[in-house]
Amino acid sequence: MSTDVIMPQMGESIAEGTVTKWLKNVGDRVEADQLLFEISTDKLDAEIPSPVAGILAKILVKEGETVAVNTVVAVIEPAITQAAEAFDKESLESVPEHGSGSVAAALEFVSSASSIRQANVSFASSEASAAGPEDKVLSSPLVRRLASEHHIDLCHVRGTGTGGRIRKEDLLAHLRQKTETDTAAGLDGQARGTGSDVPPLSASAIVFSGPTAVVPMTPMRKRIAEHMLASRRTSAHVTTVFEVEMTKVASVREKYVEECARSHGVKLTYTTFFVRAVTAVIKSFPIFNSSLEGTNIVYKRDVNIGIAVALETGLIVPVIKRADERSLLEIARAVQDLAEPARSKRLRV
Repeated sequence: MSTDVIMPQMGESIAEGTVTKWLKNVGDRVEADQLLFEISTDKLDAEIPSPVAGILAKILVKEGETVAVNTVVAVIEPAITQAAEAFDKESLESVPEHGSGSVAAALEFVSSASSIRQANVSFASSEASAAGPEDKVLSSPLVRRLASEHHIDLCHVRGTGTGGRIRKEDLLAHLRQKTETDTAAGLDGQARGTGSDVPPLSASAIVFSGPTAVVPMTPMRKRIAEHMLASRRTSAHVTTVFEVEMTKVASVREKYVEECARSHGVKLTYTTFFVRAVTAVIKSFPIFNSSLEGTNIVYKRDVNIGIAVALETGLIVPVIKRADERSLLEIARAVQDLAEPARSKRLRV
């Protein structure tokens, strides 16, 4: 029986989504929970997994199309081996005790079904033999995709799952450790005047067929533009620069960073201290947490702090709600819980 794949609703206020990329083609086999396609909404980007295992039979919504939530975007049919096994069993159960003709027909079908299954096994074996060393590492499709996005060789990641299987948590822990190491090396290089070896971010290449190139904005970029214009209309924009003595903050972080990672699984970053400092200032000077509505000044009770996260497709700003009510450790955990899902397109509204 076929299964409809629908456009999911990623939040109560989200009414539509845009299919930005299909990760599988028509005719490809997919497993349950294997990433199937990517979507973009006005609030977030996300990767959507397959609801069932089977064959991707139809793609009803093309890349770049925007449809309402709950719209059927694809159809998945049962895999041929599953159908053959089910029919095989039903045929054998329906064969009468007597009657050589029926038995011969059943045996002929069983033989053909076995041939189909054997062909699938042979194909899978050929795929496995052609795979590289990283493909032979026990891991899920999600883990392999995240590793590819962050340029991590899974052969260097220690798996804690059954049989050494690499779990998502193992990869994220490896990524955090690598980030801390790279950051420390970069800071050390800057202190010596050598700079960092980390390459700068590069923009996507634009192909010109004339004097100009017109590229439609993604839903995320449209919302970014709307919010930037709204911000200019409702809030006074003033830029000022101060130098801050950070020696004590750096000492506190260096003292507790390993303990926080070991005891709480939280990365203690400088962003944590910045958020804490900003919330303290806002509580002392509420005018900073206000906006204009006509001739009125609207003060906000809750101190909600946005954390800018750079993505390949734009800039997303997940929000720490009521940051003034959180401890330093809680802020650190909130920063980590928002930044990593945002970069890996797993952020939920």
